[in-house]
Amino acid sequence: MKLSEALSMRKQLNQKIEALWQRFHANLKRQEDETEVDENPVVLLQTINSTIAELESVVVTINQVNNRVTIQAGDAGEVFQGTIMQAIARREALNRKMKGLDSAIGSLSYRHRRSKDELKEIPMIPLAELRGRRDALAADYRKLDAALQTANWNTEV
Repeated sequence: MKLSEALSMRKQLNQKIEALWQRFHANLKRQEDETEVDENPVVLLQTINSTIAELESVVVTINQVNNRVTIQAGDAGEVFQGTIMQAIARREALNRKMKGLDSAIGSLSYRHRRSKDELKEIPMIPLAELRGRRDALAADYRKLDAALQTANWNTEV
């Protein structure tokens, strides 16, 4: 099985568990004039527990692969070189930096003075510099994400 298949399985198991919990809650009670519920909550709980155990096994496998397999992003690894787990953390860090810069760029881009009597706001960092930094982060993010996707499709678990 490829890592991408294990990731897909993890997603499907999480969705199945959520649906099972909803069914479990819906069948915990019955009206006093009803003789039974649609589904036996004891059986549903057993199914939930076995599905969670299966999810746990898949997650452990994914995490072991992520800690074992190394990747590099960019030409000769200039953007990143390390394990998949480290690459995921780096991608999250890049994403947070980009979101922060997006917010800063947005606040600098909006200049509003109600009258000429109001003081003009002067940016402390030039907008072009922030946009350049954001663009560089985005390029690194794309290279890293592409390397992660390639690893997901090529790595056996």
